[in-house]
Amino acid sequence: KEAERLRFEEEDKRKQAELEAERLSLEEEAKQKRLEEEAAEADRLILEEEERKQAEQEAERLRLEQEEEQKRLEEEEAKEAGRLRLEEEERKQAEQEAERLRLEQEEEQKR
Repeated sequence: KEAERLRFEEEDKRKQAELEAERLSLEEEAKQKRLEEEAAEADRLILEEEERKQAEQEAERLRLEQEEEQKRLEEEEAKEAGRLRLEEEERKQAEQEAERLRLEQEEEQKR
């Protein structure tokens, strides 16, 4: 009877040890899974940050491009306005010269 009780106790201890080993194994698996999920989340956040930075760089590139284009257009407009002013000045001078010559001719005619 004592031998049977000892065998029963040994069997109980062995089962408890197996259960404890299983519990520890499951805990380790859960821990590993949690670490993998945290690593995946960290990777996702890093990727999001890289994408955000790229988007900011692209926005800055486009802004600078737009500034350059605006500057170029303003320079072209200023050149065109200057050219038109010069043409207008030349036209006025030509009119004045024509008027002067007409007056000179009138004077000649009177003489």
